Parts: sequence; structure tokens; C-alpha cells
Amino acid sequence: MKNILLTLILILFGMSYVFACESCMLTNGTFRTYHYKGNVKTAYEVKIRKYLDTLGNEKIDTVTILFNHFDKNHRCLLMDYENRSSGNSAYMRFELINGKLEYVEGHGHGGFLISEFRRTYSNDGKILEFHRDNSIGLFDSKGKNYCIITYESEKSKKIKNYKYVYYDKKGRDTAIISMDRYFNVISHKKKVYDKRGKLTEEYENGKLTSYHRYDSKGRLLADSSYCSKHTYTYDSKGRILTIQKSNDCIYAGGNKQPTRISGEKYEYGKDGEKTKQVFENGELDNIERYDKKGNRTYFRRYSCCPRIECKFKYNEKNEKIIDTTTYFNDNGTQTTYIWKYKNGEQDPLNREQYRNDTLISIDHYEEKKVDNKLINITITGREDDSLKGKLNIDTLTSVTTFDKNGRILTECSYYKSEEKNCSRYTYNEQGQLLSVVHDKARRNDRYIWATRIDYQYDEHHNLVSETHMKGDKIVYQITNHYDTDNHLVETKFVETGHGYTLIKYDKVGNEIEQVRASGDGAEVTVKSYKSTKVYKKPINIHITTYTYYDE
Repeated sequence: MKNILLTLILILFGMSYVFACESCMLTNGTFRTYHYKGNVKTAYEVKIRKYLDTLGNEKIDTVTILFNHFDKNHRCLLMDYENRSSGNSAYMRFELINGKLEYVEGHGHGGFLISEFRRTYSNDGKILEFHRDNSIGLFDSKGKNYCIITYESEKSKKIKNYKYVYYDKKGRDTAIISMDRYFNVISHKKKVYDKRGKLTEEYENGKLTSYHRYDSKGRLLADSSYCSKHTYTYDSKGRILTIQKSNDCIYAGGNKQPTRISGEKYEYGKDGEKTKQVFENGELDNIERYDKKGNRTYFRRYSCCPRIECKFKYNEKNEKIIDTTTYFNDNGTQTTYIWKYKNGEQDPLNREQYRNDTLISIDHYEEKKVDNKLINITITGREDDSLKGKLNIDTLTSVTTFDKNGRILTECSYYKSEEKNCSRYTYNEQGQLLSVVHDKARRNDRYIWATRIDYQYDEHHNLVSETHMKGDKIVYQITNHYDTDNHLVETKFVETGHGYTLIKYDKVGNEIEQVRASGDGAEVTVKSYKSTKVYKKPINIHITTYTYYDE
């Protein structure tokens, strides 16, 4: 969908939703890429919910349905999604057209931003029609959109208006005529090109709406549209020198505004540096400087909201290493932020904030390796609420030690030089993790607090259990089951007192069934005039059926 033709279509129809062909699966209302193992052809996912109604009868509801079809290169051919609980739905279909996978049909309802549309193509791959919401676009044999028919509403078959687009022999659009349902002309737009094919004038209903002037080298000298006018000058090397801007109206229908003149002035250094100055009504508004590599090194805004100065430094790899930003406040004070970066990372390793010349905040991160230790130091400082200019400093140091094989042996955290917490790791003869013991409880990746984690393996070195303890109590456990070929077929996650999740896999390793039960052991009592039933909380079941290309 990146060719010029389809770009024109999207502009004419006001469509802005573009999806990668590999991203047609859904999770929590968002798109995600192909994540399956093996060469999946289709994946049919159904989520159901088992529960008891108020009379104690067992009910099964289908919550969501998702069908995905992929080609052998994992590209999406079809996605059909329905959430019967929320009413949201989404549909996307792709076809291989002239060797390219094109997005040919789609619609969505609820939270999915997918415009309803459909494209049809000829046998030789040329687009014929584009259906979208309440309109149809028609295309000629060259693939040019020559007509758009708009209806009164999405469901109505009553035509509201027509729009015809005309092209010259070189394929440039020269006119657009809009008509009502009775073919009375509503508006007429015309474009004029020079001998070089550059757009020079545009008219609407016979009135000039914009013009564009060029020099002998084809460089733009002046252009205007409605109530704006720009003029340009260049140096002997063809580089832009000045841009003058005004809100002069050339179109009688434009709303005249108070005269406003602005401009840009450019200067160039002998080594390729560039300075840009912006003026508003004759006064310097802001200035920017760039180095020879195109990096912005300086910015200053003199006008209000906010008055600001920025300085940037880069290393020899063209990576930003220092960002200094100063705000000039109305009360006469200055607030300065200094951010320092390392190795081209986007997040700074060091942040400092100053009020005038007084340091009032600091965030510093440092990482270093000494022998078999990795040391991370985090320093946080904030100005004391009662004593201005005084920083309250907090230091957190994390030390990780490794064995000769690079495996973690210990992880210790120190707060203000005092030991806060340590974790110790042990391994079996095969180098597999056996245990992790914390001095104090830590949260795992499921936000469950534990003081110890134990791992067990079978004779084939497959992980069969992972047990999280808090003191002498089991708080979380993972168990795995394998077939005779050592393929993982089932995993169960149990959080004591809070339910479980059971996942089953096919031989390729893809998830085929997932059962979620909340409140393990908790029971719901349902009473009716005839009897009383005791039933566990609702159970959610997620079942997926696959087909593979190599089957």
C-alpha cells in the first residue's frame, strides 16, 4: 500500500489506518505480530466462560472468537475477531496483488480504529473499485481514481453527490468537479502546470486560490494559498537563504486577518554548519544552530511561553551525550536541567536540576564491572523542604557476583552503605538453577512476595516444578508435564488462595488450551427455593485450534 496510486486513494477517501501485514492478531484490543512456533496456516481461538446462574444452573458463554490465516511467510491473509462481551469486532483481509500483499477489506466496531472499506481488483491486478463507509471510488484502466460517488448515509442507497477527477496525458490531475445527485455543478477546481510539470496555479470556481513561481533552475521562488504567501531566496550553491511569510489573502473568500509578517534567515559556515533565525513582525523570535552532520546544537526562544535555551553535545559517533535546557521564568529565576547520556541510549544516566546556580535535584546511575562483580549505583537527591539549597541524598548500590561460567551467585542491595537484602543462587552439576534464597521477601515477575524459589528437574533435565516459598508456606508454584518425546504438553500455575492457570500445548509447542480459575478453593453458594448448590468461582477457558503448512 505504499505506491502512489493507493496513497492517492487514501488521501481522497480520508483514510489513515495502515497495518503491517504481519500484525493481524489481537490481544486486549491491540495488534501484535506473529508469535507462534512452526509454520502456522490458521489459528482459531475461542475464549469461553463457565459459571452458575442465579438458579444454580451451569452456563457456558462464548466471550471472544479470533480467526487468523497466514501465508508461508507468516504474513496475515485474514483476521476475524469478535468480542461478544463488549461488542467489539474487527475484520481485515489481505490479497496478493501483482506480487504484493495488499490490504483489500476491513471494518471494525467498538474500540478498533478500522475504517470500513473494500477494494476490488481486475484479473490482471488493477484496482477497479474502492468501497468505504458511504462512498464508492471508481478507477480507469490506468488505475486512476476518476469518480467518487457519495451516498446520504452508510445504509442509504440515495446518492448525495459525485466527484469527478480529470487527468492530462502525463497522469497529472488537472480538475476536480463536484456535482449533486442531479448533476448540477457544486464546485470546480482546476490545476495548471508549466512545461516542466510543476504546479503553477490553482483555481476554485474560476477564482485563483494559490500560485507557485519558480526560477530557471526549478527552485520555488514564491507560493501562496488562500491567506498565506511565502517567498524564497537562495545562495550561489542553491541553499536556502531567506523565507518571507505573510498572511496576505489572494482568495476573495478568505477571512482577512490582521497583518502578520514572519521570516526565516539562514547562514552557513565553511565546514557545513547552519544557523537558522526566525523573525516575527521584524523581531527575532528564535535561533537554531546545527553542526556539519545536521545535529541541532543550540536553540533559543526569546518570545514567551516558554522562553528557553537548549544546548546539545554529541560524541564522535554522532550520539547525543549532553542536553542542557534552561527556562527563563517570569519571576526572574532560571530553571536548568542537565541530562547526560551514554552509548546512544535514549534514557539519560544522569539528571541534574538547578535553580539559578543551586543544585536542587539529582538522579545518577552508574554501572561498572570489577573482576567477577557487576556494581550498579543509583544516587537520588532532592532539595530539603525546610532548608533551601540543601540536598537530601539517597544511595542504593546493587552488587551482583558471577561464577567462572557467567552464572549469578549472589545479588545484594545496599542502602546508604548498609546491607538491605541479598539473594543467593545454587546450581546442579548440569548448570541448571536449583534455588534462589532471599534474605528478605522479594516480588517475582507476577508480583508475589517470596523468600525462596526451588527448581526440580526430571532425569532428562526438563524443568518439572518451580516452587515459590514465603517462610515455610508455598505461595506460588509452576509444574510442567512432558510426553515420552520430552515435548512440553502441560503447564500449571497455582497461586495459593488466588486460583490457577492451566495451559496445554501441541507437539509444535503452541498453546492449544488455557484454563483460568480465580480463587482456588474459594466457593460460591447459590441458593434457590428448591436446593442449595456449592460451586467454585467462574472458570475462563481459552482454546486454540491450529493447522500447519507442513501437515
